[in-house]
Formats: sequence, structure tokens, C-alpha cells
Amino acid sequence: MAFIDKEQVERILSVIGSKKSRELLYLLNKNPLKYVDVRDSMNQKGNTTAFHIRKLKNAKIIKVEKHFYFLTRIGIETVKLLKAFETVCVSFDLSDANADGVIKSIVVRKK
Repeated sequence: MAFIDKEQVERILSVIGSKKSRELLYLLNKNPLKYVDVRDSMNQKGNTTAFHIRKLKNAKIIKVEKHFYFLTRIGIETVKLLKAFETVCVSFDLSDANADGVIKSIVVRKK
């Protein structure tokens, strides 16, 4: 069994910071697609699509076999985590947070 090192984790975190890369992950989470289908579904130029595919492949989140792009095991788990994170974010009550997003009820003050 191969484990992911810290550098790999950093690559994954860097890649998922891009909205277009996340869109591509969600698209491939539905089903494997050919390059032209990915490009057309994302409504972007070929160079932009190729850039995001290359970044996701280098992070080992997606791979290509027989001209189809699909999620790797890490990619599947990454999408699950992203969806869980987004669910938490949209359902989180920030009414007790200040302008900087600091939640008042958990701020510990030194005496």
C-alpha cells in the first residue's frame, strides 16, 4: 500500500483551491469523460482545460485510461471531503461571529 506524503497533500490542497479544478472534480465524480467532453461541459478553452487536467493529474487526483478521465481513489475521497466541507460552510451559523469571523463564544481571553 502506498501512502501519501506531505508534499502530495500540499499539491492536493493547492489544486482544490481552484474553483475550476473543483468543478472538474465534481464533473468527473458523476462519470468518466473524454477530454473534449470535459472541455465542452466546462465551457472553457482547450488550454485552460488542459491546465486544470494537468494539475489534477500531477496531484494524482485524476488519471486517464483509454482516453477517459476519471477520479482516482484519492480523487473520490477528496470530493467527499469537499462536499462535506461545503455542507458545513453553508449551514454554519455565523451570527455570533465578529467582522473577522471570530466566534465570540469560543474566544478565550487572558486575564
